[in-house]
Amino acid sequence: MRDFQFPGRSVVMSTNGMVATSQPMAVQVGLDVLKSGGNALDAAIATSATLCVTEPQSTGLGGDCFLLIHEAKTGKLHGLNGSGRAPAKATVQEYHQRGEKKIPERGILSVTVPGAIDAWQTALERFGTRGLDELLQPAIAYAEDGYAVTPVVSHFWKRGAALLASYPDSKRTMLVDGKAPAAGSRHRQPDLAKSMRLIAQEGRDAFYQGQIARDIVDFSHREGGLLELEDFANTRGDWVEPISTDYRGIRLFEIPPNGQGITALMTLNILENTRLGELEHLSPDYLHTYVEAYKLAMAERDRYVSDPQFNQIPVELLLSKDFAKRQFGRIDGARAQLHPVP
Repeated sequence: MRDFQFPGRSVVMSTNGMVATSQPMAVQVGLDVLKSGGNALDAAIATSATLCVTEPQSTGLGGDCFLLIHEAKTGKLHGLNGSGRAPAKATVQEYHQRGEKKIPERGILSVTVPGAIDAWQTALERFGTRGLDELLQPAIAYAEDGYAVTPVVSHFWKRGAALLASYPDSKRTMLVDGKAPAAGSRHRQPDLAKSMRLIAQEGRDAFYQGQIARDIVDFSHREGGLLELEDFANTRGDWVEPISTDYRGIRLFEIPPNGQGITALMTLNILENTRLGELEHLSPDYLHTYVEAYKLAMAERDRYVSDPQFNQIPVELLLSKDFAKRQFGRIDGARAQLHPVP
């Protein structure tokens, strides 16, 4: 791997493989997998698991997973939607009976079944060369032995400290003497190591049909939540056909809704109608154009992106070039839209 310096930018290039994340420890884990003969998917899963430990404000075992996998021998791009489902009891009527007019942004009533672990194993069974028993070992080691908290992670940890302190379990697990771990300090998570070790030994069933599922459901019951063991047992990721758009001759792919990647594709379609490349980078006009395009795409996302099993989502229309031209026509070069409607 070589780091080439060009005026105003640094470009990293490689002939064998690369790993890119926001966290250096996770990058190193992925590189180690590649160097030892693992393929790109093996490296991605090991990297993701490590991020669950070393960048806890961004992801975790309780999260979801979306994968785009390019199969070299066929040239086909595969999509895996590993977003967990809502509990079967999470009906509109149930929320109304609890006095809720919408799903709360925080708390037990906003919780869905985590989809990440199922997606990891599902993808590895089809395209991987190694199993979770091996790929989770670096993450387990970081959780058990500890890792040095990086400055960026410490910064975001501090921003969430008050919220973490408001719940006994997160206070005990994620704070040290009631405070976020300082940059450079060693942070250990023995309970997380225990859970990961169980998953490494028993696979996805440890999470969805074993003790981990029982513990989560018991906690949900105590807190007045809606999760049941059947919700975990029925969780499966979906292989989906990726969606895409062409931006100035480059084809870009995303996972379809309920994934939110369509937002980026709609933004690019709008920007294709501009002369963005002729504007000074990060100048007021450049930023205004980009932000306004993104706002318009976000409005469509908020209106349409949902569970496709329950809604008709006009993906083809939203990604059409004619629609993008009409959206571009809504941009005022001199005035920002506060809350554009879809």
